Amino acid sequence: MSLLLTRPQPVSSLSLLVLRVDADHTDDSRPLNDLAFFTNLFYTGPDFHGLCLGAVDCRAFLVGPTVLKGDSPSHAKGKCLRRTGIVPAPVPPCLVTRPRTVAGASSWDFRACQARSEATSPACILPGLAKLSTLETLRRLVAIPAPPGEEDELREALVGLLERKDVSVDAKGNLIVGQPDARVAVVAHMDEVAMMVTDVFYGTVSVTPLGGLYPWKIGEGPVEIFANQGRVAGVLGFGGIHTKELEQRLSDEPLDWARASIDTGLGSEELTDLGVRAGCRVALPAHRRTLEVLAGGLVAGYTLDSRATLVAWLKVVNGVAEREKVAFVASVQEEVGGHGAMWHLGNHRPEVVVALELGPVLDDSPVNLNDQPTVWVGDSYSSTLPSDLRLIESVGASLGLQIQHQYVTRGGSDASAAAAQGLCARPVTLGLPLKNSHGFEIIDLNGIDNLANLTAELIKHV
Repeated sequence: MSLLLTRPQPVSSLSLLVLRVDADHTDDSRPLNDLAFFTNLFYTGPDFHGLCLGAVDCRAFLVGPTVLKGDSPSHAKGKCLRRTGIVPAPVPPCLVTRPRTVAGASSWDFRACQARSEATSPACILPGLAKLSTLETLRRLVAIPAPPGEEDELREALVGLLERKDVSVDAKGNLIVGQPDARVAVVAHMDEVAMMVTDVFYGTVSVTPLGGLYPWKIGEGPVEIFANQGRVAGVLGFGGIHTKELEQRLSDEPLDWARASIDTGLGSEELTDLGVRAGCRVALPAHRRTLEVLAGGLVAGYTLDSRATLVAWLKVVNGVAEREKVAFVASVQEEVGGHGAMWHLGNHRPEVVVALELGPVLDDSPVNLNDQPTVWVGDSYSSTLPSDLRLIESVGASLGLQIQHQYVTRGGSDASAAAAQGLCARPVTLGLPLKNSHGFEIIDLNGIDNLANLTAELIKHV
């Protein structure tokens, strides 16, 4: 095995120490520049405190971050945890930098890293939100898969971005910041539309959607199965086209999940050994979780529905003093019925629930794809009180915002679903204008700040 230690690569405001590990005994100095890999972070062993990140082919690893300043950093050997492909395959050892500011931690812990890091220290791969641009924060959250029921990794990343200590996690898995029983709750969901394994038959994996995901929204391509022993790479497909039978079927009925299957290259016994079975979640892999920056301030990518509103949620949370009586909830399982928020709100019954959501650009609910927030006047579950609509208009005007009103004819938010169950008195859903919902979505990046500013000001007046 040959090791090649490259000099720090500047990325955004961080300097990163990049280590190449080549299992084929040949040096590999290709640049590692995919920001999608920055967020699958793990503590690498009990004897040292480093960060290690496996790339798709498990040949290249990102370690650090550290600032060399001409000095030789101390290193320690450890094993990297492989996050893609077949987990039981042996993973080559790598070297990792020992971040001095977290040397007292007994395990890798975002909170320990946050508590020990200094304002000028790059020891945490996920520094406080104030140190990251909106775009960079969005990149990092988009890169982390979070199908319903598998939100743990994203929740840990959010904790690393928080600048407050009054943080808890409830029995359902919701991340709570502030006072859980506060009169006002601000909710943004962590999960994304995804798939679930329904059957494994002779090595072929069948799936069904979790949430409002249609086959044509993600198409054929690589996916990742959340198996018991780790994540297994596969390809989602819908069969070939060189048959008249297909032509007839597609003329009679639309493409549906009954035609979907995942191929992994593994047999039934191998999949069973890895823990691939009915109930396993399936999501897009890291290299499909990148952002396209378009002209006019637009940004496109998968999962912006939740990740962009989570960035706004983080900005509000970090900007509100801990003494304020507001519960900030990053909820789980919203896409499958709002189960996470229902659990929290059912236990605490806040008067006002403000949900941060997408503002879908639709023919029957027209809004402009720009940076001006939307408010849902109603949806499939409930409607916003006229008095609250007037308040939102007034607060928006004070900030120089032109609020876009929309009636969403299908779907709901954590706030509206809770109101329908009698779990809050005043549901409010604020939206970020978004095109191609639940697919390759497009937003105006500046809309995140406007949504955050509107929310922060609104909760002062409700």
